[in-house]
Amino acid sequence: MAQKQDTVVVKKKTGFRFSRYRLPGDTTNLQTARQAVFRSFALPGLGQYKNGKWWKVPLVPAGFVGIGLVFEFNNRYYKQTLTELQFRFNNPGKSQDPEFPLQISQEQLVQAKDFYRRNRDLSIFGGILFYGIVAIDAYIDARLARFDVSQNLSFDIKPSIYVPSLVGNLGAPVPMLKLTVRL
Repeated sequence: MAQKQDTVVVKKKTGFRFSRYRLPGDTTNLQTARQAVFRSFALPGLGQYKNGKWWKVPLVPAGFVGIGLVFEFNNRYYKQTLTELQFRFNNPGKSQDPEFPLQISQEQLVQAKDFYRRNRDLSIFGGILFYGIVAIDAYIDARLARFDVSQNLSFDIKPSIYVPSLVGNLGAPVPMLKLTVRL
């Protein structure tokens, strides 16, 4: 008796892959919103670049540089006023820094120190917030890239029959008009 051989049917690939992210005939290389966020978190500005919003890319490093300059300015003056306060505490009636003459009281120096420290800390929060805004912007751009902005703003009115169902009790069918709005 002859043994039967196993057969395997292989389907030929057509080369067309339908994806929920890419429409047939779509030649653009759009990224998903998730990819945009991950790319933007990995390297701020990469999500905007991949979305095709190239004009936003220079704004990202410019924003970080601006926030960094604000941080550096406030940190420098915070350290300077703190050093002067510590010197005056250890050496009453003397001033170390010519920028802070003895006419400036210790209370004023404490207020200045607190002002610079608060602004320095706020600039850190501003940097974190800007980092998040860049990622959110990339996400929104990726989501809206496939938004239909066609001029087909129309509506249809068709006759229909509505059958209400109330917890097991079927109501009588009611004729009505069905309104369909296409935005």
